[in-house]
Amino acid sequence: MYGQCLHSAKLLFAAADATWRCEAQKSLGPNASDFKSIASLKVRGDSGTLLRTAFDARERAYAILHQAIDASSIKEKQRY
Repeated sequence: MYGQCLHSAKLLFAAADATWRCEAQKSLGPNASDFKSIASLKVRGDSGTLLRTAFDARERAYAILHQAIDASSIKEKQRY
C-alpha cells in the first residue's frame, strides 16, 4: 500500500511540476525553466493567474510527495 502511495505521489508531483514549468514558459518566456530559485516571486506568478495556480498545485504535490516518502520510510523501518 505504501509503495502505491509513494508511486502515486511521485506521479502527481511530476504532473504538477510539468504543468507549472509549461505555464512558466508561456508566461515568462523560453528560458523560464532555468530558474535559479523557486522562491522568486516572478516564477510563482501573481495571485489569480494560471501561473500562480500551477505553482500552488506544485507546492501541494511536493508536500504530498514528502508525506508519502516519510510514510514509506517509517513503514520500511517497521519491517526490520
